[in-house]
Amino acid sequence: MKKYCKECNKKLSRHTMGNLCQICYLKNYNPTTNIMTHKENCICGICQTNRKEKKFAFKHGKPKCKDCGKELSNYNNKRCVKHWREYNRGINAYNFGKSNSWKRIRYKGIWMKSSWESKYAEYLDKNNIKWLYESKTFNLGDCTYTPDFYLPKQDLYIEVKGWFRTISINKFLAFKLLYPEIKLKLFTKKYLKLMRIL
Repeated sequence: MKKYCKECNKKLSRHTMGNLCQICYLKNYNPTTNIMTHKENCICGICQTNRKEKKFAFKHGKPKCKDCGKELSNYNNKRCVKHWREYNRGINAYNFGKSNSWKRIRYKGIWMKSSWESKYAEYLDKNNIKWLYESKTFNLGDCTYTPDFYLPKQDLYIEVKGWFRTISINKFLAFKLLYPEIKLKLFTKKYLKLMRIL
């Protein structure tokens, strides 16, 4: 389909973005202010977005924070930065119930977080023990905890840990306090070496 300039009706090349030729674009462009001169019939991206924002602001007024009523600059936001940080915690957090670390090792079509986990899965398969990887996520209030393995026959959850950080320790202890009836074992490097997995 052939495209023509809206102002001078000059034929445009197929690579031209927009509806103006280069000469007409430069005529409408003001190099001193570095802004397109706003005309009623201007079809540049800047003018169109500004017009849309002005129409929206005129119809609905500027959006305000749900908590403090402060005017917001972005029409998509519902809270100011301060109240968004307070709101985006615990259950309301966007990453609530999601794993923070990357799953980078694949074993039997399942992505696992570490080589130790894949080696433990291999060990379970060799000994004909049925297992499920990250089958259930437990709510700990402000965060969630997902044990690495679940052995259905023994009704046992297993956590394979190499580097035990303070966040992981706190989650592990919170799980033990909140769910004392659920069996959970921690396998560290020492234990995995005794089992001859590593």
